[in-house]
Amino acid sequence: KMAGSEFQFLVPEDTDLKAFRGYLYVQGKDYGIRVVFPSPLDVSKGIHASPGTRSLKGAEVFCDKTLSKMLRSHQNLVDERFKQSTNLQDFLSELKDIVEHVASMPNNEPSVRDNFSSHSHFRELVSQIDETGWEQVKDISPCLSKLSVFVKDARGRDHTVRIEIPPEWPRNEASVELDVPQIEGKESTDTKGGRLSQILKRCRSKLDDYDDFWRVLEDFDQNTCVVEPANPSRSCKRRRIVVKRHCSVQVDILPSRPRSISEIRFLGSDTITGPLRTKLNSGIAGWSDKKLPRENLEEILELKFPPKEAKETTDFDMECGICYSFHLVQNGSNNTTKGPAPDYMCENVKCSRSFHRSCLVEWLRSIPNTVQSFHTLFGKCPYCQTPMSVAERND
Repeated sequence: KMAGSEFQFLVPEDTDLKAFRGYLYVQGKDYGIRVVFPSPLDVSKGIHASPGTRSLKGAEVFCDKTLSKMLRSHQNLVDERFKQSTNLQDFLSELKDIVEHVASMPNNEPSVRDNFSSHSHFRELVSQIDETGWEQVKDISPCLSKLSVFVKDARGRDHTVRIEIPPEWPRNEASVELDVPQIEGKESTDTKGGRLSQILKRCRSKLDDYDDFWRVLEDFDQNTCVVEPANPSRSCKRRRIVVKRHCSVQVDILPSRPRSISEIRFLGSDTITGPLRTKLNSGIAGWSDKKLPRENLEEILELKFPPKEAKETTDFDMECGICYSFHLVQNGSNNTTKGPAPDYMCENVKCSRSFHRSCLVEWLRSIPNTVQSFHTLFGKCPYCQTPMSVAERND
């Protein structure tokens, strides 16, 4: 029996100790194997009559007919493990794992390569996580094929890097996901190849490209009352903020030029938003890229946006007048997912009730005297009976 082995039995075929014969015991079955080394075993150097510690350089391994047939479609994987193993004992451990995995698979399944990792693969991954620091690991899958790692950018912001590791990593590139928006006209930085520490280093470097983009969005978050999104991701480019009662503005920031003139959309009745659009159009020439977009908007619109604390008051309450909720719950298995905020408003200044488009469409469809023209519904406000219209689809 080989030293340190609980399942591989090999005995010498000759006195030179060049050839050994034995078997693998896997799931109650014996599989015959034969190992031939290019030279005799040198017992004078303290290596006892066990082939387990010998180098595999120049050695050959033969399997019986049953095992050969079982491993026929996985020969490339076996050859790869043979080359990676430092000695015979390591290889036979790898071979036993492969045979166990193949034996448990449905008949005629083509390959285990896509979902099988070697002991050396796991050792290498654990070693690289040790090098990076386990305190940075946010989450890791049971089979170590996926992990999420915390990284900080130059300003100390927390980010999560999600890495999917193939069985042959690091020879094959890992799949890396970083929560950042795509910058038009700029090629994506390669963050895939190399060691784990190198992947994370390139991710930190890529995060630097978005520093001013996040500064602009953080300025809105800290100094205005943000209506939505409720919990924006790092890649989110949009903020909808309160301007005044029954009026908000949606700003979309360009990741490549975050301080340039943004896509700006006012939401509210035309009576309230009309004068604001006029001011914006007449003063847009004074927009300065040296200022933050919030500062430009406040200067051009000649107002000060309500602070983020205003969300806690009823002065800027914008709940839907039909479902009585602010965020519309998204349909799906997770009922906690927040949907859009109210985006339609009654034109009557004395009413100015807000509605979700979908709620208003459902309400108007239930009223017999609602008129439909193509995909637009014409009816009246549920509160003040002021005429209003809404598109059935949110194009």
